[in-house]
Amino acid sequence: MKRAMKRIERAVMRIRLMSRLSRGFMYITKGEVELTEKNTISPSGVDLEVSAYRGLGPNPTFSQVGPGLRVDLEVSAYRGLGPNPTFSQVGPEIKAANGVVIATEKKLPSILVDETSVQKIQILTPNIGVVYSGMGPDSRVLVRKSRKQAEQYYRLYKEPIPVTQLVRETATVMQEFTQSGGVRPFGVSLLVAGYDDKGPQLYQVDPSGSYFSWKASAMGKNVSNAKTFLEKRYTEDMELDDAVHTAILTLKEGFEGQISGKNIEIGVIGNDKIFRVLTSSEIEDYLQEVE
Repeated sequence: MKRAMKRIERAVMRIRLMSRLSRGFMYITKGEVELTEKNTISPSGVDLEVSAYRGLGPNPTFSQVGPGLRVDLEVSAYRGLGPNPTFSQVGPEIKAANGVVIATEKKLPSILVDETSVQKIQILTPNIGVVYSGMGPDSRVLVRKSRKQAEQYYRLYKEPIPVTQLVRETATVMQEFTQSGGVRPFGVSLLVAGYDDKGPQLYQVDPSGSYFSWKASAMGKNVSNAKTFLEKRYTEDMELDDAVHTAILTLKEGFEGQISGKNIEIGVIGNDKIFRVLTSSEIEDYLQEVE
């Protein structure tokens, strides 16, 4: 008799829940079920199942569900379109025939800041580097997690982690933060450059956890103009030095002020499979060649 009553109670609760869903909207945060009367998502919680319930599909990045969708806010933030539009231009990133080059503007919040203390291009492993666009503190978390993952792989297999696998592991971390309670998505997008047994590789990872392989790409402010310029200049047989020249010319397209070795960063990796960041003097030499 008690079991039958419990079954009836559960059925009644399901019926009441479905009737409320027809009038309002349910979202999940911190394991609790809450109901709202408006079809909006609170900034405090986003769930993939909720997106699927509303017919938005499994990827909330491309859904338009009002101002509360956190992933949309983070994506717009790293593009420089969100509440903090001061992010610098990142790009271009070019995969040449014999290597990869990544370049970025090093935008400082004040002329009083020591430019040597700001570094946007980071080394993950000896053969993999990364540059970010968006929130610097978020990028530090991802860099630390990626380095840890690469070290664990090396300890286990006694060989460097493949570029694709490290990108996939990093993208998995970013995707998990879009559907977990008590956290927010990373407000940063990454461009990962590496060289392994498959040759030079270039990947872009978005806050949603999506990642794609690119021949050449750009992100941040003036991204449309940068990609248009790359489409005209890029060739698959481009050598690494030519790729560096093209990267500098692309940066100049949307650069504010005088470009120099102190306000841009360039990272390269060639056939030696060693990723390194060019010094200011090396960048100045390249700048003189393109003038």
